[in-house]
Amino acid sequence: MVDHYRKGDYSFSHFAENIEDYAIVLLNADGIVEDWNKGAENIKGYAAGEIIGTHFSVFYTQEDIKNNTPQQFLEQARKNGKAKSEGWRVRKDGTKFWGGISITVTKNDKEQIDGYIKIIRDLSERKKSEDLLKQKNAMLLEAERAARMCSWTWDLESDIFGWSESAFDIFNINLDYQLNYEKFIRIVYEEDRAYVKQTVTDILRTKQFKEFTFRIIAAGKKLKDVACIAKITFDEEGIPVRAIGTLQDVTEKNNYIRHIEEKNQKLEEIAQMQSHSVRSHIANILGVCEIFDFENVNEAEKTDLIKELGEATKKLDNIIRDIVMKTYE
Repeated sequence: MVDHYRKGDYSFSHFAENIEDYAIVLLNADGIVEDWNKGAENIKGYAAGEIIGTHFSVFYTQEDIKNNTPQQFLEQARKNGKAKSEGWRVRKDGTKFWGGISITVTKNDKEQIDGYIKIIRDLSERKKSEDLLKQKNAMLLEAERAARMCSWTWDLESDIFGWSESAFDIFNINLDYQLNYEKFIRIVYEEDRAYVKQTVTDILRTKQFKEFTFRIIAAGKKLKDVACIAKITFDEEGIPVRAIGTLQDVTEKNNYIRHIEEKNQKLEEIAQMQSHSVRSHIANILGVCEIFDFENVNEAEKTDLIKELGEATKKLDNIIRDIVMKTYE
């Protein structure tokens, strides 16, 4: 708490006037502006003669005034000796800035609170950077979720994993869950654990990370395929200290690939089974066609040959239809 810094105090005025990066405002016990430095004029836009005698709530938004925020701020300072906050404040021209505000009570010779010293800093640029960072992080999270991907870090010294929020979509685990290497291996599908352990060992030994795919057991015992890529950092002695990378849920992609492979296998089997029948009926058709080349074939025989040709063609057509239908099963 500050004592005796009241209006007209030379030491305070001299101190305050030499600071232009901060607004320093002297308030009486009711929150009325009594003094004002050059920094306050720069940040808030009022000359001292325009603002002295005005209640400090003029710097607050209409919403804050409606919520009685200025008075609550003073009461908090009276109770604790000081108070701090950040929020939107209003300049003389009506524009807003993001201010970091601290307020400290002042006392008279009788130790009675007789006012406040309020210090304001314009943090608009910091706020803008923070908001931009939040926006980028939000966009990154949406991109990760769209790609069914999460980012992760692994501190090899503490053996602690860190995850982005989208990890929940892949693992269906609580984001507060502390994961280390041993717990991570438990999530890996049992048949893939030896492969994952050996791959990690090879990566740390060779200092070269290769993309690899394995299966995990998500919540509800749901099996998922994930692809892992990462970068390892090493200390000056070449000892691995940290890994950072991504995991992508490629279950749908792999299921589609497996579906195509199974379908191709089925088509091969159908082709092998039906090839003999197709060739047999084609041979019949070709044989009938060759008979037509003889001039001594009578009309009755021609009729029988045409009938035989039609039947062979129908059988061939049925086989082809059967092949087509089976490809869509």
